[in-house]
Amino acid sequence: MQRDAIVAVASEMLATLRSGIGVGEVLVARAIDTTRPTATRQEKVAHLLYMCEEIPKLVGQNKLQRAIEYVDFVQGAMWTLLPISLRALQSMKGP
Repeated sequence: MQRDAIVAVASEMLATLRSGIGVGEVLVARAIDTTRPTATRQEKVAHLLYMCEEIPKLVGQNKLQRAIEYVDFVQGAMWTLLPISLRALQSMKGP
């Protein structure tokens, strides 16, 4: 997967996450506290937003494999947290 494609997928995932959060919900992208045993749905989505914002930075640092791992993780989590079809996720042309 090319650098531009990775960044484009991250941007599309970010937009999809923001639109799928729910009416009236506003979440700030932030890393989750990994010391806590559980997280709320909102905390999980906020972490996915954070990861989507980190992907272009990873690409800029030439950490392409890590960026692709982030894309894979976010897409899998989106399927479990959002009302989104597998076809919609596949259309994002992720790795």
